[in-house]
Amino acid sequence: MNSQLFEGDCLEILPQLDASSVDLVYLDPPFFTQKTHKLRTRDRRREFSFDDLWGSHTDYAAFLFDRLQAIKRVMSPTGSLFFHCDRNSYKKANEAALAMLAGLELATVQRNSGIDAILKDDINGLPIPVRVQRPSETIPEAANRLYQAAKTKNAETMFLVAIKRGGYFVFGDEIPPPVQIVEAPGLIIQQLVSRLKNGRHASEIYAADSVGE
Repeated sequence: MNSQLFEGDCLEILPQLDASSVDLVYLDPPFFTQKTHKLRTRDRRREFSFDDLWGSHTDYAAFLFDRLQAIKRVMSPTGSLFFHCDRNSYKKANEAALAMLAGLELATVQRNSGIDAILKDDINGLPIPVRVQRPSETIPEAANRLYQAAKTKNAETMFLVAIKRGGYFVFGDEIPPPVQIVEAPGLIIQQLVSRLKNGRHASEIYAADSVGE
């Protein structure tokens, strides 16, 4: 078996690999500790360090998302990905998701892979589950996770908060009908800024968005 070793940022090296050519990936990213980590060799002659410092949860999530996207391209259809991430990173990711729901009266849901919270309001006496899309998810993936989890609650209406563009018009047939998609404030602002730069008035932007264009 021939082996080849690459040293460097995986985001720079992965584009050099053929698509669908990798059978196993082990990913061990920083843990969002907000610290500088140092380690000396046993003879104390050399020191290695790296900064696990981030401006925000969004920056950390974007760092992971970019690399997962690059890994997805090179993974074979039968390949496996092992993602080493500590429990605090998961907790912080969930806190970041719930921060997007600020202002709503809701009850958070613990230890559920599909639902982040349930609104305190209801429709016809039935609960209204809510999920915030994760950076590593497409809209259809997030919508189906929400739908599968919400079925156990007998929910007929559920809301998915989209944090990035794409998927909910092109893949409309893949979105379960009970799932209502709303865009996160950050995404709406990004779209407004982008379109205003192109000389479009805000009223035109909302008119276009209302029909999904």
